[in-house]
Amino acid sequence: IILSVLQANLSFAQTTFQNSTTLLPIKKHEILEILDPPGTAALNIMLGALSSFKALKKANQDSLENTKSLVKMKILPFIDMKTSSKIALSSHWSKLELAQKQLFIDYITLSLIKDYVGMLHSYDEFDLVEIGVHKKIQRKDNKAIVKL
Repeated sequence: IILSVLQANLSFAQTTFQNSTTLLPIKKHEILEILDPPGTAALNIMLGALSSFKALKKANQDSLENTKSLVKMKILPFIDMKTSSKIALSSHWSKLELAQKQLFIDYITLSLIKDYVGMLHSYDEFDLVEIGVHKKIQRKDNKAIVKL
């Protein structure tokens, strides 16, 4: 639930996202059979982050600071904040000046850290978390948008 709220679009592309409402149920042994490389990469990133959060909880090392560090190391580097911001603002993005766009990107980044670190820190049921991957992945050159 937490990771779906996070909506880490794992945006590796610079193009417009086409909405898809179909989620693939993923079992670990099916990952390579179902997903193409960008979907597999995104899923592996999130499974790695989930595993790290579980390990923090299990070791009773899940302080706010440690949780924040994990978010910064395991999730944020893989989110293209510019593309995610462009998707979030939709048609309003093109109306903004460059400085306004950067201000929005910076705000969203800080907001993700602040909001989700608190939620992840207080969440105790990581074993119940399921991660789904949208079936349609939009590609351009060597980049893709993968919605989890």
